[in-house]
Amino acid sequence: MEELKYWLTCDLEKFSLASLTDDFHRTFTSAMQAFLSCVRHGNSHTNNTRDASFRFAGNTSPDFQLCLRKARTQCLTSNIIILKLIRLSVEQAITLLPFFPNMKIIHLVRDPRAIINSRQEVGKTAKNDFNAANLQIETFSRLQKDLSDTKFLMTYYPSIIKLVQYEDIAEHPVEAAKDLYAFPGLTFDDKIERFVKSQTQSSSNGCQFCTQRRNSTVTSIQWRSRIKLNEAQYLLNSCKNSMSILGYLDLPDNQTLRYLSVPSRLRYNVTKALVGDDRF
Repeated sequence: MEELKYWLTCDLEKFSLASLTDDFHRTFTSAMQAFLSCVRHGNSHTNNTRDASFRFAGNTSPDFQLCLRKARTQCLTSNIIILKLIRLSVEQAITLLPFFPNMKIIHLVRDPRAIINSRQEVGKTAKNDFNAANLQIETFSRLQKDLSDTKFLMTYYPSIIKLVQYEDIAEHPVEAAKDLYAFPGLTFDDKIERFVKSQTQSSSNGCQFCTQRRNSTVTSIQWRSRIKLNEAQYLLNSCKNSMSILGYLDLPDNQTLRYLSVPSRLRYNVTKALVGDDRF
């Protein structure tokens, strides 16, 4: 949690070396891309950015500190800082509010059947131990607790929290993006719209963890073609309260599960339903 505070205050000098040189930055974080490039050019005798970072960080090289100051200045001049955190609970996010009273929280949810299936597919190719049972228990308990904490914020501090369903973004990306931008008071312009379309209506699919897809709607329901019926039923029954409040429907047989024209969820005001539901 301390490093989250450092991101939100641009205190880059307090980061661990692992955070500063994480491979994610090389592709997805423009400010840190510039930092890594700066480090690389400041250590021109090696082509390995991570080696360069270790060398500079180890001896507090002036070149390393200069690169760090440039990245910090870029961060400080930003009008807004946005962090996407896939393992942070709503409860943990709430603990940051006293430090950042202007902070907004977007709670993104998805059909647990799709989450489990996606992570299982990744787990099959990962070189680490994968425990499906533990994953299911963790996902169910986290979702129930997150929805309860989101309900609390919606009830007492409604301007702070927004509940968003992944499927809405996938099916109507431009409309969903406009709504997301409006929540913290940001301007949605033509440039952003073109970017959203480039990610959701691309000529090709990106990497396994990338957002770029030929058809985001198709991507969002692919799990229905991969998951086993008995597993889908088990997940539905094990996560019934959360699934029902979010509008996710039972797909009781193989024909219904595989026939993608049959909807897998109801579309209604989930926020209103959650606030009025005593199960959370």
